[in-house]
Amino acid sequence: MPEGPQARRMANIITKFCNKDICQISHLSNKTTWDIDIPAKITSVCVHGKNIFIHLNNGKIIYNHMLMWGWWFPTLEPKTKKRLNTAFLFADGTSLGYFGGGIIKPIDQKQLFEIKDKLGPDIIDSPNAEIAFKKLSKSNLAVGPGLLEQSLIAGVGNIYKNEALFVAKINPTQIANTLTSNQYQKLFNFLQPQMKADIYRSGKINTISKQAAKNGHYNFVYKRLGQNCLFCNSKIQRIYQGSSKQRSTYFCPLCQRL
Repeated sequence: MPEGPQARRMANIITKFCNKDICQISHLSNKTTWDIDIPAKITSVCVHGKNIFIHLNNGKIIYNHMLMWGWWFPTLEPKTKKRLNTAFLFADGTSLGYFGGGIIKPIDQKQLFEIKDKLGPDIIDSPNAEIAFKKLSKSNLAVGPGLLEQSLIAGVGNIYKNEALFVAKINPTQIANTLTSNQYQKLFNFLQPQMKADIYRSGKINTISKQAAKNGHYNFVYKRLGQNCLFCNSKIQRIYQGSSKQRSTYFCPLCQRL
């Protein structure tokens, strides 16, 4: 599932097409027609959390949230099984394609502000832990599902949640507003450097080390149910959290004691 760093990686691909003349936009996923005057140019691409905002020179904005399925490619014929969703053709003969599902649609400035207003601070852009977690730290949610609540903090996905809580030695069931400033600082110290680095790294999200990856270990706890903790040898456990109990949380019962 694309998370904050992956959204920024996609934005970097889109940015390479800035200031080129768009001669055609074909939205293929449904029969809706986009109200965008062509020709147009991409002037800038912004990201907040997992949300991508593509600004055009005619004042329109294309909003994209990849959800679990979307991906951008600088071609209409990539090596992927995903179906072409939206094609951008440029006057110089180049093309940009959005493949898979998710949300992609034109919006105006008012809708842009409405979307951003519902989002918490972006973990990657936040200057410090206090600002990054200013909403989450007031929440009565358990910190596990709280880290995934985009209205409280934007950009963190399930892999980063699991790994950050392990590194910070925080039990995922602890209530967010009971965490200390030191605990939030530990989360910040892991999440921001890891997520910033992952903007420029493709493939599996590796939260340990290159050497550990060679031994088949990419993460401390994520999807390691029943395996030994790399620190204490306790068996990694899994619980389901969130309002629908659908998000898996992996943790070490010894290293992350409540």
